[in-house]
Amino acid sequence: MRPGRRSAFLLALAFAAACRDRGHPYPPEVVENFLRACIATGGSEAACQCSLDAVRRRYTIDEYRAIEQRVARGEVLPELANLTADCRGR
Repeated sequence: MRPGRRSAFLLALAFAAACRDRGHPYPPEVVENFLRACIATGGSEAACQCSLDAVRRRYTIDEYRAIEQRVARGEVLPELANLTADCRGR
């Protein structure tokens, strides 16, 4: 493989791996709402993106929507806090 093609291939492979690491696909409006709400409560963009990535790796969109409903009812979810704990301070 020529050097230029090899670099392009490796870049594409790295990009694909990075996208896959974000986890389950969520609709754009869910992603935007999560990030907006996180930032509005004092999270940095980096910490909020990290938290979203952790949530997407763990929960499908249907599971996440069920979690949203529980939070909206006022439930405290320690499992969610534990999942995103590593993202604090970013």
